[in-house]
Amino acid sequence: MMSLLGGAKVFLGPALGVLVYAWLKEWLSSRLVDYWMLVMGLIVIGCGLFFRGGICGALVVWWSARLAQRMSYVSTRDPQPDQIVRPDGSG
Repeated sequence: MMSLLGGAKVFLGPALGVLVYAWLKEWLSSRLVDYWMLVMGLIVIGCGLFFRGGICGALVVWWSARLAQRMSYVSTRDPQPDQIVRPDGSG
């Protein structure tokens, strides 16, 4: 269950899953004394459905997309030296 939460394909995924599971268990059991296992089960099912690679897999996908977006922004923003237009209009 911890590998499902953290992500089995990433090296640190199961370790993150243990931390998240332990924290959620303590937090939920202190606030929802009677229903914490139901809520924990729903969270694990939701994580399995929406984060196929676990939390670490989702973070890797997010970070890769963010990095690709920044790289495309930088490449379109910085003109090449032969494309610089001077204020007087000469190229």
